[in-house]
Amino acid sequence: AVVEYVTSDVPHLVCWSHKRLGFGESQLLIDQNDYISKRDESAKPLSSHGIPLPNGLRVDSMSILKESTGSDRALLLLSGISSHAESCGIDYALYQLQTKKLSHMASERIVAKLSAHGNIPHTVGTAPDFCSIDSIT
Repeated sequence: AVVEYVTSDVPHLVCWSHKRLGFGESQLLIDQNDYISKRDESAKPLSSHGIPLPNGLRVDSMSILKESTGSDRALLLLSGISSHAESCGIDYALYQLQTKKLSHMASERIVAKLSAHGNIPHTVGTAPDFCSIDSIT
């Protein structure tokens, strides 16, 4: 899910487990850098707010592309119509997701790595807005 907290101007990507609510670490989704530092026992606790999205990204669509059966990896594509006045296009963010066990805990987390983000411009006049379709009668 994508949530906006009152205490932050940036939306966050989150994933909760109903089984772990109330146990202090209900957030399943962590940033890859946080996962790497969490392997050290003295590291700070994991954030319960999830992962902040790239600046300006407003999510209208979310798609998960799972790898082959039995794999613990997937891709998450977030996209939305650009909210920038000078840009008429699609904003996107692509995350690599992988299930990992924290070594000192029995619980699993979903580690997310932002692979790419940006804007796909809609260039008016270079391509027809609508494709012609033959009618079938």
